Amino acid sequence: MTSYSKPPHNLDLETLYTFLLVVEHQSFSVVSELMHKTTSTISYRIKNLEEILDIKLINRTTHSVTPTAAGLLLIEKAKYLLDWQHDLPRELKKVASGVEPSFTMVFNNLLYDAQGAASLLVHLYEKFPGTLFRLERAVNMGVWDYMLHENAHAGIGAPGLHAIDDTYRCLPLGLIEWDFVCAAGHPLVRRSQSLTEDDVRRIPVINIEDTSRHLHKRQAWRLTGQQELLVPDMETKINAHLLGLGVGFLPQVVAQAHVEAGRLHRLNVPGVFRAPSPMSLVRRKNQSGVIDSYVHDLFRQRHPLTQPFTRAISQLFPALPH
Repeated sequence: MTSYSKPPHNLDLETLYTFLLVVEHQSFSVVSELMHKTTSTISYRIKNLEEILDIKLINRTTHSVTPTAAGLLLIEKAKYLLDWQHDLPRELKKVASGVEPSFTMVFNNLLYDAQGAASLLVHLYEKFPGTLFRLERAVNMGVWDYMLHENAHAGIGAPGLHAIDDTYRCLPLGLIEWDFVCAAGHPLVRRSQSLTEDDVRRIPVINIEDTSRHLHKRQAWRLTGQQELLVPDMETKINAHLLGLGVGFLPQVVAQAHVEAGRLHRLNVPGVFRAPSPMSLVRRKNQSGVIDSYVHDLFRQRHPLTQPFTRAISQLFPALPH
């Protein structure tokens, strides 16, 4: 048994097109000339449409033709139907050729670059016009969560070098190394040669919360008993450190520029360490779309468009040939 039913009204698209022309030009005679039909034919089409729907669609006077409230709604719906009819053959051909009608990429917050994302989007849209592209951001296991539960096509910067299950495949990108930092003017700097964990424990740690909703969240670094302040993204975290709010780990490459400029200070504290974080590009094994392969190849070959997303990676793995 089908889950759909036969439409109650036979609304042909030619009649809807005629209706749109009449309300646009506010004249039956003008439309008759445009469509090379008699005025009576145009008038009959509109009258027949009203009879089919059993509702008045147009107010007619000697000098004007205006849509009723129901007619205004039909204008909106008719435009949608006609646009759909116009676009459908092209979309069907695109799907038949392997080009995805929509494509979602989720970026790890650590690798996300707004300007780079915009440039990549421009490039992809120019190459695959008509595809609905969506860019999302996630933190840590949130990337995997988005792949598993939100049906994203590509995860850029998924944590780990191996897929979390055998339905996904990974392209290892490299390792993020970490620096433990605070503001250059923070009181800890004056004692940086003799700091202990207890000294650090008294200072809040600035962290970004894992955005996973279904998978187990990875807890950010924090000493037992240390106050934690959670912020939504890397930009806010960096600024919180610069303002002296607390301590925390930043990607080594990101911290370097601020350290060299005298805005941040690296802290060396016995026992305070964060292991390098591996990053990968992930996608489904059963995906075989044109855009999926294209994006994968951009990252595999280290195309310039992908460089903004690998700046935070200290140890880039070699680019792979075709």
